[in-house]
Amino acid sequence: MALRIPKETKEYVRVPVSARDGGAYVDPTSATAELAFKTSGRPSGGDWKSATWETDGGVSPVRYFMRAIVGGVGSGAAVELAVGSYTIWARVTTATEKPARQVGQLEIF
Repeated sequence: MALRIPKETKEYVRVPVSARDGGAYVDPTSATAELAFKTSGRPSGGDWKSATWETDGGVSPVRYFMRAIVGGVGSGAAVELAVGSYTIWARVTTATEKPARQVGQLEIF
């Protein structure tokens, strides 16, 4: 199911992120976080937008979310998108890895 937000809004779009090292969950928040919102194809270069981390320590194991302020064109959001449907991509950059994954769908209406 796609996340749906009206074009007039400006709000966080959050995606859950988990990371493992040697089979154990690890805290990914020291890595660089980026999100991309694509109507088609794969992201490249300027498609990637800076994201921040949110931590939910009230659960076990701790949950981590990558997030960015998103809204319609003219909303003043960090990421302004035209009305339409988007595939959300997340990318985490560490000293040794740079995985990118499709993580969800977003509709601006």
